[in-house]
Amino acid sequence: MLRFSVVLLLSSSIATAEVEHEISVGGGQSTLGAQVLAHTKIGARLIHAPEVEHRALACEPDPVGWLDKQCAWVFTGSDPHDPDDLGAEGQGDVWLAGERVDGVATARAWAHGAGWHVEEKLALQPIGDLHDRIWVSGRGVIEARTKFATAPMFALGNRDYQLSVLSVDGEWSQRWRDARRDPGFDHAGGVHFLRVLAPHVAIGFFDAKFWEQRIDQHNEGGYTYGVSAYGLDLRVLSVDITAGDVKITSHVGLTDQTPVYHSVSPATTTSKPVPWATATDYAVEATWRHGDFEAGLGIASWLRLGMDAEALDYGHLATATIGAPFETVNWKLRAEGGYLDRVGGSPFAPPPPRTREWMGRLASEIAWPVADHVDMVLRAWSERSDRDDPRWNAAPMSVVTHVGGDVTVRLH
Repeated sequence: MLRFSVVLLLSSSIATAEVEHEISVGGGQSTLGAQVLAHTKIGARLIHAPEVEHRALACEPDPVGWLDKQCAWVFTGSDPHDPDDLGAEGQGDVWLAGERVDGVATARAWAHGAGWHVEEKLALQPIGDLHDRIWVSGRGVIEARTKFATAPMFALGNRDYQLSVLSVDGEWSQRWRDARRDPGFDHAGGVHFLRVLAPHVAIGFFDAKFWEQRIDQHNEGGYTYGVSAYGLDLRVLSVDITAGDVKITSHVGLTDQTPVYHSVSPATTTSKPVPWATATDYAVEATWRHGDFEAGLGIASWLRLGMDAEALDYGHLATATIGAPFETVNWKLRAEGGYLDRVGGSPFAPPPPRTREWMGRLASEIAWPVADHVDMVLRAWSERSDRDDPRWNAAPMSVVTHVGGDVTVRLH
């Protein structure tokens, strides 16, 4: 795999511009078959970091004397670590596996200013991962997704200490297959009620998110048959701590996966649903970065609707990341794994009986210089799951283990 990248940085007192371009060509081998791969990526970003006090509606000396000054922000961002930026990026892979030529691609554009955010993303055969709430295949699918977020309605404090109230965010998507809007949709909306910001710590209270997703399974006689699922996540407390090179993020709350309904459209009907479940929603992750050294460790609750869309699973997922230079060799290792227990199933298409299933992924990368501006990169991975990935030759029918790797020659 040959890779060429150019990074251009333009700095001024107003903004910073970043442009990046990357091209790769190469091949690999896995238990899913050999592949010849071409990859390209291009992106541009303009960053502006104004003083947050300049966004305030008013700033006055603190009459109590606790703060040097007291400012009020109304429908504008007040986080000093949240710069304005505008950007776009796109990337794609094309591969030849046997006699079949296929590919995936994504294009994304976004605008972020004064705490407000809007983003549009278009994906050809979107790729998921183990953290997705619903494991729906992106094979043969085009997906358009829109996201937005608002600044807090009101905030009070100064640059270092702030109390902000009520912000919202949301996203929705539509999927197409063969020029028909039939593989389904999903949408979500969130409300963030209260946030406290202080040096090295940010605390959020009562974040709520409602989401819904529809998976269309097949078409017959002019009707689309599928399942619809929706749920509510309530995070009672979230805490982010930064201390030097260490960052800790955490949250705790409840997640309510409501019934999964079998539906028919255009005339939508519902039948007996899959049982619903309420479970603990939590996550704790610690990361450490110092120069080229990095390490991370985390654990979180895990809830998903399976690939068959007929069963609900809940469990726990752990992650670990480490990367460091060793003399002239740079290496990275990421592991994620856990177990899922079946907590709900469909009376119409019962899944194979099981009480617990272990799944995970392990990926490693080693790079070392072989000449001036030329590195050799070796990647290897292994995954045990029943999720589908459009880059694989065939969709798994059950929980299986895949292994693979590739060799890269990188020019820089």
